[in-house]
Formats: sequence, C-alpha cells, structure tokens
Amino acid sequence: MHRPLRILFISLTALIASITVSAQNPTVKLSLDSAFLLMGRTTPLHLELVTPANPEGRLLIPKDSMCDKVEILKMLEADTTQLGNDRIEIKQDIVLQSFDSGVYRLNPIMYVIGNDTFRSNRLVLKVFPADVDSLETIHDYADVADIDRSFIDYLPDFIVDYGLWILAVIIVLGAGGYAFYLLKRKKNPFAAAPEKPVPPYEKAIGELNRLRGEKLCENGHEKEFYTRLTDILRVYLNGRFGINAMEMTSTQIRHMLN
Repeated sequence: MHRPLRILFISLTALIASITVSAQNPTVKLSLDSAFLLMGRTTPLHLELVTPANPEGRLLIPKDSMCDKVEILKMLEADTTQLGNDRIEIKQDIVLQSFDSGVYRLNPIMYVIGNDTFRSNRLVLKVFPADVDSLETIHDYADVADIDRSFIDYLPDFIVDYGLWILAVIIVLGAGGYAFYLLKRKKNPFAAAPEKPVPPYEKAIGELNRLRGEKLCENGHEKEFYTRLTDILRVYLNGRFGINAMEMTSTQIRHMLN
C-alpha cells in the first residue's frame, strides 16, 4: 500500500512542477476576428504574448507578409500590461491584406529568449474573390450634372475649415490695435500740466528776493552771497539776451554787453 501512494505522490509532484515550469514559460497566441476575408479588404491579426519581464526577449515578426499572398499592411502600437509576479502581457494588432483569393495558412510568430524559441499557433485565412463586372453590357458616360453652387464652394478649403478661427484672430488683432491707438492718442488725465515758462526778468527778481531773505551777509557768508548773486545775473543774461554767461569770464561778459 505504501508503494502505490509513493508513486502517486511522485507523479503529482512531477505534474505540479511541469505545470509551474510551463506557466513560467512565455506563451505566444494569435487570433483573428474572422477566418474569412474579402479580397482587397483588411483584417487585424491579434498578437498576445505573456512572458516573464526579460529585457533580452524579442519578438520575430515578419516585415512584409505572414505567408504567400497575405501581406502585412501595417503594425499598430503595442500595449504592455504588468501582470504581477514579474510577468508582463504584450498585445499588438497586425493589419493584414490580400489581393489573391484562396485559403492560406499563416506563418507563426516567434519569441526568442537566449537559446529558447517559442512559436505561436498557426491560423488559416480564407480570402474570397471580389465581384467584378464582366462588361457584358456597355455603360455610356453619365451626363454632365448641373450642381447648385454657393459662395462657400468658391473659397479655398483652409478658409472653409478654419474660417471661424481666422475671423476670431482678425477681430482680436483689430480690437487690440484700436485700443493701442486710443491709448496713444488719449492724454493721461492724471499727468501734471506743463508749467508756464517764467520770463527771465521775473525769475531773476524772484531769485534776488529769495537771496535777500536768507541774509547771508548778516550771518557772515559774504562769499556765498556774491557767488549766488553772480550766478543769478549770469542766468538772467543767458535767458534774456542769449549770452552764455555761465561759461564766460567777467571781461567777456562786459564785451558781449557792449
């Protein structure tokens, strides 16, 4: 009784180990929405790869065709999903097209990790011929049709497609330009009004009265008094007669006055 139990236990252990190993191996699966295709039409081939996350693994997908007479039109972007336990799932659609009727067995897609190669299942695709006019009857040319046209039909396509956006941009630019024009023309109400120029004589009299009120001589500042008095006279001569007295000597000033 012990020996049969031991054999059963060993068998179950081996079965579980084989299932665990097979679960860890990559699996490549192909599927079609339909096994039938009309000649000239396209159909997606669904590729599904479940594999441990291994940066060295690579899919070997043919570039041009899956078999004779069945071409690869384009390959869509792959979608990768994390399954946990360091395993990933990659799904990708391959668009197929055929221009020859018949029954075709598609080649497998392989996944290579190191020296190990894993193959997908092989599918069968039947391509039906398209109906072609036998030209038994001669069809005359159609008459010229008179189509009602509107103003929009004569506009370029980009104006028709983006007309509202172009109009909005023109309105915004026009409003901004008009506002800038008004700001340039409009005077600032808070700006101070320009002061009225004071005649040279009145300015000189005002400076003399201010100098007299400071009483510099009474306070012992005779030199400052005469310096400022001379400057007031020089400024007056410049403003009244146009004599640049500030840059002249006394002799030059007397010569200019004569």
